[in-house]
Amino acid sequence: MSWPEHIGVGGLCASAVSASRCQLLGDAALDAIGEWVAGGSTKSVSSFPFDAVLGHYRAVGRYFVAAPVVGALAEARAAGTWRKDNPWFDQWLASATDQASGDYAGYAFVPALTDFMTGAEVGSRTVAADALTVAALLDLLSVELDALAVESSAAQRRRTRATALALCRADELAPNAPLVSSARLAANLHPDCEALDAAFRDSLAEPESPAVRDARKLLSLSMMPVTIMHDEQMFIRSIQLFEIQFELCRLALENVAVCLEKRDGCRAVTQLHAATKRLRAVRVYSRILATMPPSSFSVIRKYTHGRSAIQSRTYRDVEVVAARTAWLRYTEFRPEADSRVCAAVADGLDNFDRSWQAMKKTHWGITLKTIGRVPGTGGTEGADYLRARAACSLFPEPL
Repeated sequence: MSWPEHIGVGGLCASAVSASRCQLLGDAALDAIGEWVAGGSTKSVSSFPFDAVLGHYRAVGRYFVAAPVVGALAEARAAGTWRKDNPWFDQWLASATDQASGDYAGYAFVPALTDFMTGAEVGSRTVAADALTVAALLDLLSVELDALAVESSAAQRRRTRATALALCRADELAPNAPLVSSARLAANLHPDCEALDAAFRDSLAEPESPAVRDARKLLSLSMMPVTIMHDEQMFIRSIQLFEIQFELCRLALENVAVCLEKRDGCRAVTQLHAATKRLRAVRVYSRILATMPPSSFSVIRKYTHGRSAIQSRTYRDVEVVAARTAWLRYTEFRPEADSRVCAAVADGLDNFDRSWQAMKKTHWGITLKTIGRVPGTGGTEGADYLRARAACSLFPEPL
């Protein structure tokens, strides 16, 4: 197909435009993998040539990677002995070689993100999720500022500003890993974005928490778009940000369910209040997604058939846990609880439900704007399907 010529929103990613001939053909990646394999017993995951391989993937798009490179990665995965100690590397290799059988989880690197959160090596699952949130927003703003330096279009300025605004709300989106310089970024949101760029570069020079540092490393390896469109990088990061939020919602509702089982309504209300506050802040992600040109999404959509977000297991898990929470509310908690506490729990569930439905309605609006009423990639009726789902309550009442 004929790709756009400019960099940034509606155009190409910088890595594709600046790629060398060796990166485009895959020669550099293939040679690097060969040298790594030849290392024999001395080779390790830490010495794997990620930069060389990702340089090729980002230069041409995952679906256009040289066949010998895909073959070499598949062989490395088949012969690997690292699965027990480095399962994320096996997941990375699976995503890198799924051109013929890829799904939503592989596209967004969801298994590795989930393992990072549930493994909780950097603290609790909530701390890990917040670290991932800040890391994803930092990466996205860096990419958008780089594009803005090359192509200072109105569309690129809108995207950059929307991303910066999201990062400025890190204290709400990720209270356990707030951005140190969020206040400075907020104070420098000028239309020309020059002061914003300076503030952002300063913030990157500040010490990072170990959790954010590890999260940024993991996320850097997950960026394997299937095309060379600049907008797809934003799309992948946005998907990941929503996946992180879904995991936090699921975790919060599980905790609420435990509280209801123990008839601890006050703690359940506290959990719901904190989760709802996060969920309301998530609308800033939609502002970023809304900067996607329909023309760009039509290209991305063409190459991501079968990788639809409707296949998100984390999203479905939220609905499953919510149904159990609603059941516990009526069967275990309500008969024994004080009426005032019951009312507080009901209000907490209603507020969370309204925020969840508002998120779904926003998603429907963005989908309608970008793809119209064409069928969805998951075999659904597209925007009409999302509109119907947005009206469904997260906490159904008993029949």
